[in-house]
Amino acid sequence: MSKPIFSILIAFLALWLFGGAYWLSIIQEQNFTDDSEFAERHFKIQDGEFIVEASTIFAFQASDAEIIINEEQLSILDTLASYLEGSKEKQLRLIAYYGKNETNRTNYENLGIARAETVKYILIRKGAPESRISVEGKLFKKLILNENGMLSGGVEFEFFDNDISNTITEAPFLKEKIFYFKENEYKLSNKDDLVKYAAVLKQYTVDKKYSEIIITGFMELKENQSIGLERTKFIEKTFSKHGIPGDRMSIIVHTAVGKNKTENENNNEKKVEVKVL
Repeated sequence: MSKPIFSILIAFLALWLFGGAYWLSIIQEQNFTDDSEFAERHFKIQDGEFIVEASTIFAFQASDAEIIINEEQLSILDTLASYLEGSKEKQLRLIAYYGKNETNRTNYENLGIARAETVKYILIRKGAPESRISVEGKLFKKLILNENGMLSGGVEFEFFDNDISNTITEAPFLKEKIFYFKENEYKLSNKDDLVKYAAVLKQYTVDKKYSEIIITGFMELKENQSIGLERTKFIEKTFSKHGIPGDRMSIIVHTAVGKNKTENENNNEKKVEVKVL
C-alpha cells in the first residue's frame, strides 16, 4: 500500500474515532445527565401557600413501577395526604412519565399510570381521600435517567379547586356534559375539563348508587365511520381510570346519516354527550 493511501486511511480512522466519541458524548448528555426536570434531586410540592420540600426525590427503575423512596420523602407524602384530607375543595392529579423504550410489565395501560398509581396508593394509605386523586400517564420520548440508570421523580403533582359538596348537591352540570373533538380524532387535545368532570362524577356515583351514565358518540358523514365508537370508548376509559364503575356506564353511537349540514352545525356533530340518569 502506498504511503499517500495509508496516510488517508489513518486520517479517516482518526476522524471516525473522534466523531464516534463526540456522538457518544452527545447521546450521554441527552439521555443520562441530570440537566432535566425529571432528573432533579430536589423534591418540592406546592399549592399556593402550601409548600413541602425534601433535599432528595424518589425514583423508579427503568421499566418498573416500584417506587424507591426514603423516610424523608415519605414524610413529604404524609404531609400532602394530611393537606388533601383537610382541604375538601382540593383535587390532585398525579401525572407520571414513561419512556418510549421502556417495557411495561404491569397490568395498567402504560407504565406512567402504574407509577402514578403507586404514589396514589401511598397517599391513600396515609389518609388522603381516594375520590379526589386522579392519575395520568404521559409518554416522554427522551426520558432522562440519572447516573444510576433510574428515573428521578418523574411525577407531577397538579392541584385544582373543586367544591365537590356543592356540586353534588346542586349537580347542574353533572346531568349533561358535551365534549367536542377535532375532525377524525377520538382523543381530546386538552383533557383538563374531562379530568375535572370525571373526578366530580366519580364522587357523585359513589353518593348516588343508583345513577347511570349514558355516553353517546357522534360523527360527521365525512369522518371515519368508526370514529364515533372510538370517541365514546375514549371517554369511557377515562372515566374508568378515575374510578367510575363500568357497570354504571352505557355506550351509544349515532351513525352519521343524510347530507352534511352547514359548517357551524357540522362542528356540533364531532362530539360525545354524557348524560347522568
